[in-house]
Amino acid sequence: MDRCKNKCSFILCRHHKLQWWGVIIILTTLGGFYQDILKPFTVYYTTSPEKKVEKENLNQFNPLFKENDSLTFNVLITRFEDFKSDKNTYCIGRSIEEHLNILKSNEGTSMPIEVIYVDSIPTPKNRGEAKQLQKEHNADLVIYGVAKKLSNFCGDAEICFRYKFDNNILPKEVSMFELKTFSHTGKYIKTTSDNIEKGVAQVDALSMKQWIKSLVGIKANKKKTVVFDIAAIRNNIKELPQIEKAKNYNSLGEMYYDSRQYEIAKLAFEESVKIHPTAEFYRDLGKVNRRLKNYKESFECFDKGLKLEPNNDKIFNSKGLSFLYKKEYDSALFNYKKALLFNPKNEYANNNIAKVYKIKEDYKTAIDYYFRALKNNPKNKVSYFGLGLIHNNKAEYDKAIKYYSLALEVDSTYTKVYSYRGYSFLCRGDYEKAINDLSIYMSIVKDDYVDYSNRASAYNKIGEYDLAIKDCKKAISLNSKHTAPYYILGEVYSKLEENTKALNIYNKIIELDSLDTYSYKKRAYVYSKLNKKNKALKDCEKSIKIDINDAHAYALKASFLSQLNQFDRAIISYNKSIKIDTFYNRYIHTRANANFYLGNYDLAIKDIKKAIKYHPKSLHYNFDYFYFSAYKYWFISLLIIVLVVFLLVKKLMRF
Repeated sequence: MDRCKNKCSFILCRHHKLQWWGVIIILTTLGGFYQDILKPFTVYYTTSPEKKVEKENLNQFNPLFKENDSLTFNVLITRFEDFKSDKNTYCIGRSIEEHLNILKSNEGTSMPIEVIYVDSIPTPKNRGEAKQLQKEHNADLVIYGVAKKLSNFCGDAEICFRYKFDNNILPKEVSMFELKTFSHTGKYIKTTSDNIEKGVAQVDALSMKQWIKSLVGIKANKKKTVVFDIAAIRNNIKELPQIEKAKNYNSLGEMYYDSRQYEIAKLAFEESVKIHPTAEFYRDLGKVNRRLKNYKESFECFDKGLKLEPNNDKIFNSKGLSFLYKKEYDSALFNYKKALLFNPKNEYANNNIAKVYKIKEDYKTAIDYYFRALKNNPKNKVSYFGLGLIHNNKAEYDKAIKYYSLALEVDSTYTKVYSYRGYSFLCRGDYEKAINDLSIYMSIVKDDYVDYSNRASAYNKIGEYDLAIKDCKKAISLNSKHTAPYYILGEVYSKLEENTKALNIYNKIIELDSLDTYSYKKRAYVYSKLNKKNKALKDCEKSIKIDINDAHAYALKASFLSQLNQFDRAIISYNKSIKIDTFYNRYIHTRANANFYLGNYDLAIKDIKKAIKYHPKSLHYNFDYFYFSAYKYWFISLLIIVLVVFLLVKKLMRF
C-alpha cells in the first residue's frame, strides 16, 4: 500500500525524498559514538524455529556479488520493515536502492556501483549478523536498519539506521578516518515531514553523494580525492565557522600524517592554513614538509607560525627537529633552547637537546638533559630509552639494560626497546634473554633484518645452529646486501665443518664489499682448514694491502708462514703485529715455535714463558716449555736419559 498522503512512493515524494538521506548523514557523523554499544552476536538472524528454516534456505543462495570483485563497489540493502512488501509498495530499502541507482547513473565515481535490494532478507540485528551476511554475499557495504511506528501519513516514522562496511578493502593508512564505517546505533531517531520542511533535519544531496563516493574512492585506492570527499561531508553543515572547516582539514591531515601518507597529509594541511591560518596549522604543515625533505618550505611554515605566536615553544622545538634532520646540530640546539626559554618544562625539547649531545658524543651533557626531562615527567619513556642508548654506546651494558627496562615499565608496548635491550643482552653474553627480547620485537616487527642477525648470533653462541642458519637466511632475504648475517652463517658452517659452504659465504661477502679486511681473514681461516695455506696467505696479504696497520692480519700471516716452514718471515710478520698492537703478545707462542725451529732456543724459551704468563693453565704451552728446555740443554737431557735407562736395566737384571 502507499504510505504517503500525497499518494506517491515513500521517500520519493517532494516532501519526503530527503528524509532518510538526512538520517544517513546524521548517523555518519554520530555513528562512531554508538558503534560499541551493541556487541556482536554469533547467532545468525534469529533463534526462533520459524527463522531457522529461513536461515537454512538462505544458506542455499548463491552469493549476490562476485567473489574478490575489485572492479565494482557492491552495496547490499535489506528491508527495514518487519514485513515483506508486495510488488506495488516502495519500502525504505527500495527507496534507498533507487537513490543509489540515480547516483551511479548521474555522478562520476571512482568505480562502478552495483546496488541490490533483497526484500526477503530480514535486517541483521547486530554487527555480527551483518558481518556474516556481508561475507556470504561478498558485499562491500551492507545498509540495514529497522523502522517502526509507520503510519499512512508517515507523521511519526522512527528509524534505526545502520550499516556495515567491508574492513578488508580498507587500507591501513585510511582505516583511521572518521568515515563511520562501523555504525551500529541502537537508538531510533524520529523524523517527520514537518522537521524536514523546517530545516531541522534538512541536508543537501551533496553529503549523501560525497559519503558514497568516498567509500568507493577507498576501494578504488583514490586516496587524494578521498581527503576532499570526507572533508566535504564534515564541512557540509549549515553556517559552519571557517575555523571549524580548517580544523576538519587539519584533522584529516593528522590522520594521513600518522599513517605516513605525507603527500596526502600535505594537501589537507595546506587547505587548513588556506581557510584559516593559525600557528599550530603552520606547525603541522612544516612538520609534513620536513618528512618530505622540503626543508626550505618547512622553515618558511615554522617562521609564519612564529609570526602569529612568537613565544610558541612547540614551533621552536619542531624547527629544531628540521635542523637536526639536516644535521645542522648547532642550529638545532639554538631552537631547542629557545623552546626551553619559553617553556622550561618542555620535555620534548630536553630530550631533543640530549639527543644532539649524544650525537656529538658529549654523553655527560646528554645525560644531564635526559634527567631534566625526567624531573618534569618521571614516566618519560623516551628519556629512559635515550639513557639506555648512551650507556650501550659506552659498552656499559648493565646500565643500558637498567634504563631500557625502566622504559618498558612505563610502557610495555614501547616495541623498539625490546630490540635494543635484546642487543645489550647479546653484548653482555645473556644469550637466552637476548633471544627472548628479540623474539618479542620480531613478533611485532617482522621485517627487521638487523634483529634477525642479532638473534642468529645469540643462537650461534648457544649452539642452536639450525635456528641460527634459519635466522641468517631470513635476514639475507630481507636485505641481501647486509653483511652481518653472512658472517654469522660463515661462522656456523665453519663450526659444523662445512668448509665449502663457509668458503662460498665469505666469497659472497667479498663480492659485496671488496675492501672488507675482516672477510679476507675469515676466508683465510677456511682456506687453512681446507689445507690451502698459500691461498690463506694471499688473503692475509690482501687484508694488509687494504690496511697496512692490520695487526690481526700480520699475526695470522705469521701463523700460516710457520705452517709453511717459512720461520724467518713468520717472525718478521709477527713482530709487526706486536708493534702495531701489544694485544698480540697473548699469541706470542707463534714466534716461540718459529724461533725453536730456527734453533733459537733461548728466544723460544723466553717467548713461551710469556705465553704461559698470559695462559697459565695451558698444558700445551707448559709442555712446549719443557720440550724447548730439553733441546737447549741437550747434553744434560742426554745424561738424564742414560742414567734413567741404566737404572731401569740394572733393576731388570736383579729379576
